Amino acid sequence: MQIARAGVVPTPWNWAPCWALIAVIVPSLLQMLMVAAGTASTSHDVVSALVGLDMLLRSTAGVFLGIVAVVLATRPARARTVSIISPAD
Repeated sequence: MQIARAGVVPTPWNWAPCWALIAVIVPSLLQMLMVAAGTASTSHDVVSALVGLDMLLRSTAGVFLGIVAVVLATRPARARTVSIISPAD
């Protein structure tokens, strides 16, 4: 949340860590819900697909965040100006 609120990273990309976190949590949560509901024994293929999706998203989330960080670091910084009050005022 601090990355999103800081205002240093451009607008759509400041939420990238949140997107990665959600992408990693959802398959794990679905697996746990299926096991808790008892449907894991009847639908082994679905659980196997969720495990594969979970592994894929965990590995690509870090790569995605790294690429976003490198691309955003190469962008030129925008000029910030500070208004200075003259001594005569």
